[in-house]
Amino acid sequence: MVACVAIATMAASAQPPADTARSATERAVNEALAQHRSAEALARAKAWLDRAPGDAGMLALAARAAAQAGDQRVAAGYLKRAIEEGFTDFATIESGPDFAGLRRHESWAVVQEAMRAARARNEQGTLTGAEATKAVDAWRMRFTSGYRVFPDGVTNTILVTTQDPTSRSELMSMLAEMTQNQVGRLFGKGLAQPVAVIVASGADGEGDGLTASRAGRYEHGMRRLLTRDTGATLRHEFTHALHFAHMERVNQVHPIWLREGLATVFETYRTRDDGSFEFLPNERADAAMQLLATGAAPALRRLLTMPEDDFQKDGESTYPLVRSLMEYTASRGAVERLYAEAVAGFRDDPTCTRALERALGCSLEEIERAWAAWARERGTQGFSTDPTQPSIGVTTEDHPDGARIVRFVTKSAARDAGLRPGDVIVGVDSEPVRSVRELGVALTRSPRNETLAIRFRRGDSYSILAVRRRP
Repeated sequence: MVACVAIATMAASAQPPADTARSATERAVNEALAQHRSAEALARAKAWLDRAPGDAGMLALAARAAAQAGDQRVAAGYLKRAIEEGFTDFATIESGPDFAGLRRHESWAVVQEAMRAARARNEQGTLTGAEATKAVDAWRMRFTSGYRVFPDGVTNTILVTTQDPTSRSELMSMLAEMTQNQVGRLFGKGLAQPVAVIVASGADGEGDGLTASRAGRYEHGMRRLLTRDTGATLRHEFTHALHFAHMERVNQVHPIWLREGLATVFETYRTRDDGSFEFLPNERADAAMQLLATGAAPALRRLLTMPEDDFQKDGESTYPLVRSLMEYTASRGAVERLYAEAVAGFRDDPTCTRALERALGCSLEEIERAWAAWARERGTQGFSTDPTQPSIGVTTEDHPDGARIVRFVTKSAARDAGLRPGDVIVGVDSEPVRSVRELGVALTRSPRNETLAIRFRRGDSYSILAVRRRP
């Protein structure tokens, strides 16, 4: 083990870590594909495959580039190799637009046979989660300090984290509850193959696409979920993992509005006694209400049929809007029906617009008017994600456990109550806090001028202090 660490360190001093270079190559290939520069995309993918010929995800990207260029025989060859190396995103292969030409080509039979063989191996239990294991091993080679690995058979995940046992246990319980909730009411089954759930500490993950504005990502081909917080971001990405597993089983690729609508709405929710979902507003609510109230939101039909690239570029508006739409759908008790209609009618309704109409029993135009009225009636929620919370007098930063206190402001109620810099706030009253973002939401939900029960971790010990909020 010492020798491996030494080799990795020496390599890092001479060139970027392998995973960082791999992520950069993947981004470059995807960008070239998005702009239909297929020759450039294929050249970049092939250059990487000269270094790592067994990289299943890059083989699939090479297949996309070849298919885009019209060379379907080459595309079929790359896909066959990708599947043999463990690529299992069959929904994209069988339904995605990139491979439409290949599906009409005689070489399609080669790909079908490779998928049939892979599915047979999976049913016999011979697929052992190679992609997730690779992701875990690569992470631990790069970041050797503090990370430990915890396979979990209940959720079929491999957790990689620096958390203490209490926080880790709470996290695993949350994932188990999410799996039970979503499997029972939406997806039917959980993860078919293991997924690596990596909780990044500090700046770890910056080379893997995590930024100040993007705290998490899920990569289905790699079976890797990467997150900086264990609250709303993790719930968002874990919903993607469960949803992608179901799309793979039913051979569908649902539109981005439905994928992100489900992922965003499960960021903040609880389960009622009857097992149904109660989706709670979070900081996205005010952004959506403002867009709807001022007429700045795109027309609903445009939102539901927007190309994926445009949807992501307009993320500051599209993500709050689809969450608000899903909250409105939930207020009519129709989320489960919407998803069932989307799956049942997908062949004739790939945008899932008619599924929304059937679920709510009216036209898109009627839905649009009723949704906007509902948002206006609910009004502004006033949630804050500012790291400085003046009502209790702290400035915080994200931590894998919650919100870590960096400093106190003048006349800090938290300091007077006995909290110290370095303490990690993990709960307010009965509400868990797993990020700065969630601390702001929890403080907003708590009644004003009330003494708050602040749960926090200091070292390895957990305690609760009464903190009286100040005006």
